[in-house]
Amino acid sequence: MEKYLLKIRKKVDKSIRKILKKHKSIKEIDEMLEYSVLLGGKRIRPSIMYILAEIYKKDYKMIENEAVAIELIHAYSLVHDDLPCMDNDEYRRGSLTVHKKFGEANAVLIGDALLTLAFSVLAESEYSNKNSIIALSYYSGHKGMILGQYLDILNVENDDISLRELFEIHLNKTAMLLMATVEIASISLSLNNEVRNALRKFILYLGIAYQIQDDILEYESDFEKIGKKNTDLNNDKSTFPKILGLEESKKYLEKFTSIAKEIVAGNQMLIDFADYLLYREY
Repeated sequence: MEKYLLKIRKKVDKSIRKILKKHKSIKEIDEMLEYSVLLGGKRIRPSIMYILAEIYKKDYKMIENEAVAIELIHAYSLVHDDLPCMDNDEYRRGSLTVHKKFGEANAVLIGDALLTLAFSVLAESEYSNKNSIIALSYYSGHKGMILGQYLDILNVENDDISLRELFEIHLNKTAMLLMATVEIASISLSLNNEVRNALRKFILYLGIAYQIQDDILEYESDFEKIGKKNTDLNNDKSTFPKILGLEESKKYLEKFTSIAKEIVAGNQMLIDFADYLLYREY
C-alpha cells in the first residue's frame, strides 16, 4: 500500500503543478502558492479518491480536478491553522510554515487564495456538478471543518473538556473534510447510494482514528519524523492522550480502525489503506 500511495502522491503533485500553472498570477503569489501546497504532504485525502477510482475501475481523470480541489482546501486550512492567532506553529512538514517564511498577512491571503481556487478547480471538472460544489462548501465550511476549528480554539481556552466534546471537535475538524472526499468522488464516479452510505460510515470512523493517531504521534514521535514541533503539547491543548492516556488512546485507535474495516469488509484496498493509516509513523 505504501508504494501504491507514493505513486498516487506523484500523480496528485503533477496535477497540482499543472493547475497552478494554468491559474498563474504574479511571480510572488505563485511562489507562495506552490510553497504552501507542494512542500510535502501525505496526500491522504486525494488518495482516497484515487483508490475509489481503482476499486470501481474508473478513469483517474474523473477525479483529477476533484483530488486537487480537496488538497487545496486542506492546504489552506493548514496555512491558517499554523497562524499565531491559532496554533502558532513554526514548522510544517519539516519546513517553515507559510507565515514564518512569507509573513502573517501573506499567509492569510494565500490561505484565502487556496480556498477560492479550490472551488474554481472543482467547477472546471466535467465530472463534477453543483452537488460536488455544495458538498465541498458544506464539509469545509461553517457547519463542518470551520466549526471544528472554532471548537478547537475554544479547546485551547478551556483545558477541562470532556471526551464527548473532543470527539465533536475532530468529527468536524478532521473527519468532515475526509467525508468531502468520498462524497465528491462518489458523484464524479457515479457510485450508487448503497456504496456511498457505506463509504460515509467508513470515513467517519477512519477520520477519528486518523486524529487519534495524530495525537499519539505528537506524544511519541519527534521533529525528524513528523516535521513539526509538538505545539499541542506546548499549548496544553486537550488531546486524546491527555484525556484518555496513551494506552487507552491506542485502544480507541485500534477500535475505530477495526470498525472502519468491518464496514468495508471484503474490499481489500480500503482495508489496506486503513491499516496504513493505523501504523503510520508521521
